[in-house]
Amino acid sequence: MKILPILILLFCHTSYAALVDRDNGMIYDSNLNITWLSDANYSQTSGYDSDGKMNHDEAFKWASGLTFGGSENWRLPSTNELSPQTGYNLITADLGNLFYVTSGSNSGQAMNPLAEFYNVQQTAYWLNEEGTLGLAWVFHTQNGLQTLRDSSTLRYAWAVHEGDIGASDLAGVPTPSASLLFGSSLVGFLVCRRKH
Repeated sequence: MKILPILILLFCHTSYAALVDRDNGMIYDSNLNITWLSDANYSQTSGYDSDGKMNHDEAFKWASGLTFGGSENWRLPSTNELSPQTGYNLITADLGNLFYVTSGSNSGQAMNPLAEFYNVQQTAYWLNEEGTLGLAWVFHTQNGLQTLRDSSTLRYAWAVHEGDIGASDLAGVPTPSASLLFGSSLVGFLVCRRKH
């Protein structure tokens, strides 16, 4: 029965996963409570744009007008905490968190591959926020930088949505909390141990 504690620990560990593949073209990011499209160049795949490269205005309109998985209100990834006073924090930015925290990539290097996503371009993706004087924010997946660029240039777009919208396909299926999983596993372990 020494295998049981190992299985319990593995089972509990999976409840803390940052990315949850909903098997419907959507990936839930539990770190940020957002849902990503698993296709990082869906604007091309869907036929909306021939190569997926758009200026910032076109990318913004594409994401905000997108309906996917029965859900509207998609958007471009956010810089988060962007303001003239505080600047931005790459760890809380949507793509910054995916790059540095989830994929464990390092600044100056290309983003480490994540099995949950495909069509990830090693280049700049538009972010939701605009700057001034015709500039808009981009995140560079080839080196982890977040910068302002001319909003009329062509860049890629990757759509995200607030919350765990992919879970709606699992409606009626209860999702136990991590503490419940841990507690029930611990009780099971103690019961098995006591019998021996």
